[in-house]
Amino acid sequence: MQLFEQPKKKEKQRKVDTSQSNEILTLVRRIRELEERVENQRSKDKIIERNMLDHFKKFKADISTINSDISEIKNEINKTNAESSKIIKELKLSASKEDVKILQKYVDLWNPIRFVTNEQVKRLIDDALEEKEKQNI
Repeated sequence: MQLFEQPKKKEKQRKVDTSQSNEILTLVRRIRELEERVENQRSKDKIIERNMLDHFKKFKADISTINSDISEIKNEINKTNAESSKIIKELKLSASKEDVKILQKYVDLWNPIRFVTNEQVKRLIDDALEEKEKQNI
């Protein structure tokens, strides 16, 4: 009976070997799948990192542009304030409403329209003298 028993042992051993090799193959397949997933994840991480760097560079450039715009706006505000100060100083030196009213009263009182020039006075005097001479003759 030993003869029959040996093939059974070998058959059992083959079954065990086949079973173990199937498990090993399954494990190898799983390891490969995991390695592929890890590699895919690394690729995705690299892409994300590149995108983040690109966005960072863009944001940095945008911030730089905004800062320069803010500087220009500050300069314009300072110029406007300086011009406003000049205008205010000039307005303080100009005549007030009351001063203009007083001047208007004096102008109305003097009535410069009735003023005569030197030539007009000379003519009036000459005319008056001629008229007197005519009356004396």
